[in-house]
Amino acid sequence: MLDFVCFAFHQPLTAKADVLAAYNAVAGTRVAPTREEEIRFAIGQGYLSLIMETEKYYRYSITNFGWWRNVFACRLLYHAAFAALEA
Repeated sequence: MLDFVCFAFHQPLTAKADVLAAYNAVAGTRVAPTREEEIRFAIGQGYLSLIMETEKYYRYSITNFGWWRNVFACRLLYHAAFAALEA
């Protein structure tokens, strides 16, 4: 499920029908957007956000574009993850 977080990471799993169809066409184990998979996807979003939040302190300074990109990307990821978990 963490692989799917990389494709338009702020969208819910149910909005990734084309990505799921392509994956299921070649995968041995098919993925369906069930509630359990949505929870795993939300956890992956939170995990990616935690990584990005942590790495900004080591890779960028506050005046660097990468710092602010990570700030806004983390906000999107956290919001999407918690929204999925609350549903």
